[in-house]
Amino acid sequence: MGGVPQHGAGRALGRRRRRRTVVNEESDTDVAIHQSIPNGRHHREVPEGASPRAGRVRYPLLAATAVLIAVLSGCGTGGGTGGGGGASPAHPQPATTDGSSPSGPASSGPSTPEAAPTTDSSTTAAAPSPTTADSSPSVATAAGSSRCHTADLRASIGRNDPGAGQENFPIVLTNRSNRTCTVYGFPGVAFVNSAGEQVTVDPERATGQQKQLVRLTPGQSAWSPMSFSNPAISGVTTVTPVAVLITPPDETSSLRVPWAGGEVSNTGKASVPQVGPFRPGSGV
Repeated sequence: MGGVPQHGAGRALGRRRRRRTVVNEESDTDVAIHQSIPNGRHHREVPEGASPRAGRVRYPLLAATAVLIAVLSGCGTGGGTGGGGGASPAHPQPATTDGSSPSGPASSGPSTPEAAPTTDSSTTAAAPSPTTADSSPSVATAAGSSRCHTADLRASIGRNDPGAGQENFPIVLTNRSNRTCTVYGFPGVAFVNSAGEQVTVDPERATGQQKQLVRLTPGQSAWSPMSFSNPAISGVTTVTPVAVLITPPDETSSLRVPWAGGEVSNTGKASVPQVGPFRPGSGV
């Protein structure tokens, strides 16, 4: 078995060492050039025994790390506008009833007012229902404000107009004042003797007859119908009064009128006189 000559092995080992020396010299040259870059940057010496290539790889890593930090810092403070530092994210504000933000700018245009409810101009108002004088406050108010007082009036009893066993007399009030006044309602009637004492029961008010406001200019009259059944027919006891005291509506003082109508029931059982509300005229 043949062996490698000693001198041949030595030559091969020498060639490998020379290649290693050349590579180390090139590496040392690269490190020297890299460490002496003339741009004012700080450089550091590579300690002995350290790999020159490790130094060359460390600088790109430091640069990439710096770029990554800058990117992360920008992401942390992003979202702000120019001219100031990063602002904290705005919290959502509650919406108002009109859909705008409470802190938002006011609308530059005038707000449109809500349309007012309209009515149909073609609709006519309902005609007021007729009311009786008894239930009308306006009539009562007018009667009170322009009422004829006892001093404004003259009382009289018209002639009898009998019929079907009934005695019918008109009680008349005439305006003797210089002003226009009104009467409204029923008269008060009392039959009295010569001493002024009442000798009969109070007359009753007729039912089913509507009251009305009667306006009396000076000299005009209003009348109230008074009727009763003939006492001779009904068979009741009677009395013959001397006079009749007539009290105008809503007054307290009376007017005395002589009575010439004959006998009147004094029992209240039958033939009791009835009076109706005043109406325009004298009842003739």
